[in-house]
Amino acid sequence: MGKSKKHEISKESIATLCKEVNAFDKEFGIKLKKINPYGEPEMVFQNFVDSFQTFLYSVLCEINGITADKYLTRKKRIREFNNAEFTELSILEWDSDDTYDINSYHFRCRFLTVFLTEYIEKIGNIALKKYDYLSIFKSGKYENGYFYMKKIADDTRRFIKVILSGNSYGNIMLKMNQNCSYIRTKKVDPKELNKYIREIRHELKIGLKETIFTEKEMPDDIAINSILQLAYLISTGDTSLDALPNFRYIEGATTKYELRGLTEALGSAIIENRKYNKRPIMYLAYNKARPTIMSRYKDINEDWFISAGVRSLEYTKFFCNDKYITRFINKML
Repeated sequence: MGKSKKHEISKESIATLCKEVNAFDKEFGIKLKKINPYGEPEMVFQNFVDSFQTFLYSVLCEINGITADKYLTRKKRIREFNNAEFTELSILEWDSDDTYDINSYHFRCRFLTVFLTEYIEKIGNIALKKYDYLSIFKSGKYENGYFYMKKIADDTRRFIKVILSGNSYGNIMLKMNQNCSYIRTKKVDPKELNKYIREIRHELKIGLKETIFTEKEMPDDIAINSILQLAYLISTGDTSLDALPNFRYIEGATTKYELRGLTEALGSAIIENRKYNKRPIMYLAYNKARPTIMSRYKDINEDWFISAGVRSLEYTKFFCNDKYITRFINKML
């Protein structure tokens, strides 16, 4: 879909923004060496969180083509980023009903905007929750939280740079999804959730790989089953896979068959889960960024179950960022 030049995001703009992130890395690193997290741990932790949030606010502005210095001097907070003023100033066409190719700069900037808007105010809590889950010794909450926060800041800066550059982002996407899972619910163990996601993604990357000399090792029915499981895990953050079709209903299926029933079952499970749990913020950001959805099903806009299933499978393509997984899911759709 063609865009007018004033709405396009050039490679030069992306390169400039990446340089600014790199510059922040250097400046922030120097500041960190001068402080003692064991002196006044809570204050040091909160100062770090505040400084990094300020940086992310400026990234949000730059992504949207807004001069950060002028906009942020009015002390805008994150809850105000969806207001009419910000939408009007942005070059990302938030008032448009258009959809966008997930491989385009435009979509990636929209995705980052929505994700960061939800993420910024949660990063301090993510660090403390991560400490609660991972620390053996339940003492020194802010001292240890500070070091978890440093790692989260590193992950976030890398995530921004990789997404904007268009380089392979599957691994850092997995890491950021893992970080965000620590604040969602007490019902699901984040370590267990991310272990499942990592293992299934790894098996698919290896099993679906094809070359001109070799065929994929993974049979279609196992691949279909694994992709349905992965799509459900990353779209709900729930490790209970009982709502999905049992493998005996999938065994023997190939991408040459009509897979509507399985896609509907996936969508139904996701919609049912929504009644009890909040969606992962990365999944929500993807959908709010308005990706272009391609499907053989003409009633995708009328059938809620098909729509939710197809969107989840499309999100799985975006999340994994692997050409072999993408190729296989395209055959399913």
